[in-house]
Amino acid sequence: MTYIAFYKFLFIIELAVAEFLFTFRLKKRSLYPLRLSAGVLVLLAFAAIPVPTDTFYFTCAAFLLLFGLSLPVMLFCYDESFLNILFCAMAAYTTQHFAYELTNLVVSLVERGTSPLLGMYSTAVIDLGAMSKTTVFSIVLYLVCYVASYWLAFGIFGKRIRGGAFLLLTRPSSACYNHDSSRR
Repeated sequence: MTYIAFYKFLFIIELAVAEFLFTFRLKKRSLYPLRLSAGVLVLLAFAAIPVPTDTFYFTCAAFLLLFGLSLPVMLFCYDESFLNILFCAMAAYTTQHFAYELTNLVVSLVERGTSPLLGMYSTAVIDLGAMSKTTVFSIVLYLVCYVASYWLAFGIFGKRIRGGAFLLLTRPSSACYNHDSSRR
C-alpha cells in the first residue's frame, strides 16, 4: 500500500471521528448505528479508489471530494437541516485539519526537521519492516496531538451543539449558538 492510499483511509477515520464529535447530539434517523456503519464503509470504499496524486490539484480535489461525500452520509444518518449538517461538517473538517497541522508542527519541532506526515502524500510503498523507534515515537505524538485537538474542539464548540436547533455563529466569543426557533 502506498502512503497516499493509506492516508486517504486515515483521513476518512479522522474526519468521521471529528464529525461524530459535532453530531452525536443531533437528532438521529432510525437504524442509526446501521446507517452510520454503512456510511463509513461507503466513504472507505471511495477512499480506496486510486486517483492521480502527482499534482497538488489532484490531491486537493481527492480530499475535498472525500469531504463532500461525507455530507450525504451525515444527511443519511441525522434528521437535521442541510445547513446544520454543513455547519457540523465544516467544524469537523476544521478540527481534523487543525489536528493534522498541529501534529506536523510538533513532530517537526521534536525531530528537528521535516515531519514524516508530509510524506503521507507520496506514492512510495509503505515498508513496515523499516519502522524505527522514531516512527513509533511519531505515531505516539500523532495520537496525543489528535486526541488533544479533538478534546479541545469538543470542549469549546461541540458541547454547545444540540439537535433540533438552528446552528449559527452570533459573535466570535460565543463560538456557536443553538438558536431555538420556537421562541420567535
